[in-house]
Formats: sequence, C-alpha cells, structure tokens
Amino acid sequence: MTQKLIILLFLIIPFYSTQGTEIKGFEPDYAGKTLTFNTYVDPITKTEKKVFSIKIDSKGYFSTNIKIDKTTFCFSNFDVYRGMLVLEPEEQLHIQLPAYRAKTFVEEKNPYFKPLVVWIKVDSPDEDELNKLASRFELRFNQLTDKYFNQLYFRQSKTTLKLVEDTLKEEFGGYENPFFRDQMKFKLLILQYEAGRANQEKLLSGADIHTTTFFTPSFIDLIDRIYSNKLVFETNSIKGRELQTAVSRGNLPFIIKYFHEKYQTGTLLTDFIVLKLLHDAFFSGKFPTTPILNMVTSQHYTGNPDKEIRLFAKMVKQKLLHLRPGTLAPVICLKNMEGLQKCSNESSKYKYLVFADLEIKVDREQLKYLTVLDEKYKGQLQLFIVLSNGYTARVTRFLLENKIPGEIVSDTTKRYANEYRVKSFPTCFLLGRKHEVILAPAKSPLDGFEHQFGAFLKNEFFKQRKSQQ
Repeated sequence: MTQKLIILLFLIIPFYSTQGTEIKGFEPDYAGKTLTFNTYVDPITKTEKKVFSIKIDSKGYFSTNIKIDKTTFCFSNFDVYRGMLVLEPEEQLHIQLPAYRAKTFVEEKNPYFKPLVVWIKVDSPDEDELNKLASRFELRFNQLTDKYFNQLYFRQSKTTLKLVEDTLKEEFGGYENPFFRDQMKFKLLILQYEAGRANQEKLLSGADIHTTTFFTPSFIDLIDRIYSNKLVFETNSIKGRELQTAVSRGNLPFIIKYFHEKYQTGTLLTDFIVLKLLHDAFFSGKFPTTPILNMVTSQHYTGNPDKEIRLFAKMVKQKLLHLRPGTLAPVICLKNMEGLQKCSNESSKYKYLVFADLEIKVDREQLKYLTVLDEKYKGQLQLFIVLSNGYTARVTRFLLENKIPGEIVSDTTKRYANEYRVKSFPTCFLLGRKHEVILAPAKSPLDGFEHQFGAFLKNEFFKQRKSQQ
C-alpha cells in the first residue's frame, strides 16, 4: 500500500510542480552590477514593489528564477535607462540589456532627469514573444509618428491620424494577448489625445477595463496625461464653483456624478479616475486636505465591490497620511563617521532632519550654516544630517574642517531618502520631541529655517501659557 502511494505521488507531483520564470543573460559591460526590477502596487501613487533582482557576476553572466502566477509588467531604472519587461509564468527569457552608458555628473545630480525608456530585448526565435512584440510595435509606432509628425501634431490632420491608426491595426491587430492588446489600444488613444485634440473628455468613454488594464504602461501614461491635476483645472473653470464647493465639503457622490456624466465612463473607471483626481488635488495646495482624506477613506472606496479599487484607495490613503503633521515620522538608523549606529529618535529635543549631498556646492554651504543654528538653538534642537555620500577622505575633511555640528550619518543606498520621498537635495524636515512630523518639508538652513523655527517656538510658548491660565 505504501509503495503504491509513493508511486502515485511520484506520478502526480510533476503535474503540479512549477519551474518558475527563468531570466538569464550575458552582459560583460554590466559586470558586478545588480539590477532590481519593480512593479507598481497601484498606478495612482506609483508605489513600487520588487519583483526580482539580477546579480551580474564578474564575467557578466546572470541567472535568476522567480515565481509568478500571472502576466507581470516590471521595470528597472539603471544608469540612463528605464528598462521595461513583461514576464509570463513558466517562461524562459534570455534578455539583452541596452548598450552601457553611465550617467554624467549633471544627470546624476539633476532631480528632474528622465531616463530613456526602452523595452528590454529578448533573444528568442519566437517573433511573437510578448516583449519582442511590444518592442516591435513601439518601434513601428515611432516610425509612423515621426514620418507624419507635421501632419499629426501641427496640422492635426484627421486623415493622417486615421492612416497611422489603420496601419498599426492592420499590422498588429491580429494578436490576441490581453496585455499587448491593452498596450496597443491605449497607445493609440494617446496618439488621439495628442494629435486629435477633439472630444478629449470622452476619450475613454466605453473603454473596456479589466484587472490587468490598470498596470499596462500605456494606460498609466494616458491617465497621467489626461487627468493629472484635472480637479484644479475644473474648479477654476467658469462653471467650477459648484464643484469647488463639493470638494471643500467632501461631497463625494456629487463629484462622482459630475465626472461620470462629463467623461461618460463606466462605474469602475469613474471610481478610478475620481480617486486619481482626489490624490492630485490633495497635493495641489488648492483645497482643504481633510475633506479629501475623508472621501478617500469613505465606505465608497474602502467597501468598493472591486478589489483593485479597494487596494488603490488603501495605497492613496497611505500616501496622503505619510509625513502628515502629527503622524510619527520613520525612524532613521544609520552609521556615523566612527562607525557607530545613530538613530533619529534618540533625543528628546525637536529634530531638524537635513538630507544633503556634499557633491552639490549649495548643499555644502547649507551645512556650513548649521553652526549658526546649533549655537542659537543648542538646548532645544537636535541636528540630524543624512548624507547621500560615503565617508570618503574629501567628505570627512569637509565635515571636520568646517566643524559641522549634529549627528551626521551616511545613506548611500538612499533608503531613507526614498522613505521620506526626497526628490532633491537639500530637503529638510522638522520633527517634534516624540518624533512626530511638524513641518514636511521645513525650510533649508540658508532659506529661513532659523526664523521658521523661532516663530514655531514662540507660538508653542504662547499656547502653553494659554493652557495654564
């Protein structure tokens, strides 16, 4: 009986075991590098989640095996590129990276640098392999739009627009892969948006939306183009006063009805668009934030029948609450020049966090001024400086020669810079005695933090006296 059971299991197991998706390649120019491929948790906040990493050995070889249960779009930012890749379960991919080109110093330090977006090449005899297909479509799309550039974008010729669309549909319309069909569909809608300039508000009317659509690159791109900061624009229009009132009062049913009728989109897509509009409006500085937060966390979103919308609302909520005044800030624990680990919550004073890059001249001047702040507020303010640099001889010499005060730690991986969503250097924050957020961001040392903190202390003093009366 036991032997029969073992034989039965032996026969069954192979049908249920999975080999995973294998990614391999040979890139001598990238030897020693590690590339991490991420995907978006949601297309509104664009919070990233790791899918896999490849570690390229000293000779240039790499290989990794990952488990996925559905078609997954991912991307990696390396050097000057953003490489895009689509993975499918139980697939073997031999990938080829683009020609190596390191960032220049200016590109590395420019907070507005945009990488060159490319599809990762896949070495496969199958010309219909999904990545090869997406790359081939992108190339053909660019060829046609370049060829007819003037007719499309300056003359806005509808005849030429139809010619390009018909050509692409004829060449690529026969492919049935759902990811590719979405990628193509929304890429063509982007072309209509840019070249047509007609009936843009109803561009997505009747659009067929399903679970994977939300993570299709061309869909995300189109949503950003059409709807970014759209609520600000709408409320500033001639008939926008009623909508402005609805946002200020947190009247979500009115807002949903307004955009459902305006864009003529289905329930699922309307809920998604309004969530995107509320997200952008929160950070615009044009609306009271509490009503927006209340709408995002309302039953309409937290109890939405669509699980994707529930997830997106959860991620938007997390972003809206992140570093919001009164919330606890992430604790930073890093090593100082002596190799000792220092944490930003060790002091009971107010904390002034300064994220800086000493390769930038203005950052060096900002840090020099910290001696003035330290002298003036020594008993009340802890200076906590997070450098994006390692402790090289040049960095150490600068810190010692200029007697830069405070706790100085190094974050070469930019882990905490990313956690605090630092876009450029210097970026500063003021935290309370319990590590709660007070100002996010705060002014930099040379741009008025001295007076900003002084005014804050004065206000706190009067509040305290009033509470004691």
